[in-house]
Amino acid sequence: MPSSKERTDASDEPENESVAGQAADGELTDAEARVDETPEQRLERESAEYLANWRRARADYQNLRRRQREDIDLAISRAREALFSELLLVLDTMDMALETECSGEDGRNLLLGVRMTRDQLMHLLERDGVRPVPDGGSFDPAIHQAVETVPGGDEPPGQVVETVRTGYRMGDGVLRHAQVKVSAAEDADSDGEQESPTASEDETASA
Repeated sequence: MPSSKERTDASDEPENESVAGQAADGELTDAEARVDETPEQRLERESAEYLANWRRARADYQNLRRRQREDIDLAISRAREALFSELLLVLDTMDMALETECSGEDGRNLLLGVRMTRDQLMHLLERDGVRPVPDGGSFDPAIHQAVETVPGGDEPPGQVVETVRTGYRMGDGVLRHAQVKVSAAEDADSDGEQESPTASEDETASA
């Protein structure tokens, strides 16, 4: 008497044979269709296949060239930013030299040469899209870096009171943030002034 496993295997055999038969019939049908096609139909089919493969290869090549251009542009942009950042340090040194008081004709001539060199360097930077961040105005974290808060006086809070180091933009981006002093609210100063009398009264009471 056959076991249950043998009966199961025997029942699966017709199904497997039918699937294999369908696949074979499909292959035969495709092969028969190619055998029955005329030379013109065969040429048309092969032309369509070659055209599809060519279009796919052309699209892959265009995508590759686009990625290469993007990588090259990014590398050039980073190299320019690094170079301009170094030149800004030279510009800072010239600005500090121009703030020095010079006496005598030789000193004034030297100062004039430094100013001309500085103007020429700034002209070259501006030609490549580098421009300084304007002084004053409202504090903007996109272009400013606050290094200190000071009493605003007549200025409302959040205003740029003084520029410690000039910032520069390049195109739509920021090459270097401007280091600035920002006006603070008057409440903090008034609270600080009110604490002093209280502290003195406590000291008097303890004495």
